[in-house]
Amino acid sequence: MPKGKRQKDQDHVISVVDGDKCTCPINIDKQKFRALLDTGATVSIISDQSVKNKQNKIIPSSVNLKTVSGQHLKVLGQIFLKVKLGTTSVSHWFHVVKGITNSLILGFDFISKNNVQLNFTPDGNYLRMGNSRVTHIS
Repeated sequence: MPKGKRQKDQDHVISVVDGDKCTCPINIDKQKFRALLDTGATVSIISDQSVKNKQNKIIPSSVNLKTVSGQHLKVLGQIFLKVKLGTTSVSHWFHVVKGITNSLILGFDFISKNNVQLNFTPDGNYLRMGNSRVTHIS
């Protein structure tokens, strides 16, 4: 079993939005994503299509996820993945969800656990995690 704490079975709210709102480049198992940074989402999620070819096992979960509007999301389980932001790598549990618009959402669980700092300035937007500074936030 991978290190890290699995989410307990409970209700969580996820903001699922259309378009590129506060996203950043990220790599998971050498696959590139544009991750939505969502401080309003209590947990991090990844689409079922994004983990289709991953060797990591999806662990069953009975967690309930719903959008801000109250729509329930179809959760297939949890998966432990190695995430790379800039030059910093960490491992994290993601809820695997069917039929979401954004393929990857980094929620408050990821942001707080990894001390991600979001900075929005007139000179440009960036985030910091560990020794990495990622400037391609849109």
